[in-house]
Amino acid sequence: DPEYRIHVVGGASVEPTLWNSLRYGVFTVVSILTTSGFATAVYEDWPAVAIVCLLSIFMVGAMAGSTSGGIKVIRVWIAGKLMFRDIEREFRPDVVRPLKVGRSIISPDVRVSAIVLVLFTLTLAAAGTGLLKIFEGADGIDLTTASSAAASCLANVGPAFGRVGSDDHYSWLTSSSKSVLIALMLLGRLELFVVFALFTRRFWNRG
Repeated sequence: DPEYRIHVVGGASVEPTLWNSLRYGVFTVVSILTTSGFATAVYEDWPAVAIVCLLSIFMVGAMAGSTSGGIKVIRVWIAGKLMFRDIEREFRPDVVRPLKVGRSIISPDVRVSAIVLVLFTLTLAAAGTGLLKIFEGADGIDLTTASSAAASCLANVGPAFGRVGSDDHYSWLTSSSKSVLIALMLLGRLELFVVFALFTRRFWNRG
């Protein structure tokens, strides 16, 4: 599109040169991965492929052990390897191959923990999206805004897409919706298992 320009936060725009594309693209990815909350470009206007990639980064997050949010790369990597291994079992049922990341063999407990956390995160993001649609009404919030807001808060990213994008804010949401997003941020920051363990009877009956 010869008329396309990269819109910058604040109302300005720049030419979509290779340097500008790399500059704003790399900054946006780093900002999302580090959950710093900074934004320099209105990335909601970017091509659909770029938006899908950014939303995926929202959920995946950075490396394990970092202070960033998201599922973490290693857990997604383990879940992906498990998926491909089970696909292979469909046509090679007799194959027994240990699951490895690099040279390290992944124990069954770690595999289960990774799968459960991935499913748990996706379930919470879907539940948060549904609650936002309920509290804001069917016409009060679109699906892109609701789903990206839930994913962004669960991953502690900050800006999302739609009406809560890089040049927008969350202040227009109702108090009930804000409470949902606050709960998602708390769960995402403190790790899901840690927070939900506090609400189990067995945790308080230890010893």
